[in-house]
Amino acid sequence: MIRIILVEDELAIRKALEIKLENLYDFKTYSSFEEAKDLNLRDIDLVLLDISLKDGSGLDLYKIYKMQKDIRVIFLTANDEEETIVKAFDMGADDYLTKPFKMGELLARIKKLFPKVIKFKSIVIDTDKKEVYKAGEKIKLSPREYDLFLYFVENKNIVIERQSLFKLWEEDDIFINDNTLSVNVKRLREKLNLSSLRTVKNVGYVLDEKS
Repeated sequence: MIRIILVEDELAIRKALEIKLENLYDFKTYSSFEEAKDLNLRDIDLVLLDISLKDGSGLDLYKIYKMQKDIRVIFLTANDEEETIVKAFDMGADDYLTKPFKMGELLARIKKLFPKVIKFKSIVIDTDKKEVYKAGEKIKLSPREYDLFLYFVENKNIVIERQSLFKLWEEDDIFINDNTLSVNVKRLREKLNLSSLRTVKNVGYVLDEKS
């Protein structure tokens, strides 16, 4: 799962981002330069970083982070001075949002950095790592279950015939019969508590986003 940290001294912003991001990503927050300066970034994928922290500069913190790894960063700051914006991008920033920003815009910019992540309700699929998370918890799926779920999500709200699902494994020379398919669908429902995956009698299945 994508791991994101936020370094922000405004409590209201930390809380608002927690509500929006904690079910989509592995998300943690830090409130000061001092608290965040010695973090191990080995497993971190993105930093959301305020420039004007009360006890230090976010630009200086970014310099420290870059000594560890070439980390993605989006600056979230009230500083809209051209000189600061240019400096941030010259340092390697991936994006720069000035406060107040719209939550939807931030989510879109994060998504653009990680195009291989797909979301269905509270479930997140990391297609790069072939991992599935629900409410932030990793759900262990078999390769067949993963293939099925990804296909359902990519074709959500569309009735899919059973014969179409058999073709998912044709190139791998894997034979799937009616019973095997039914078992895998049943396991998917159980593991992901997926009431949205409905059986369409005598046809196949539909992953209904509204149910």
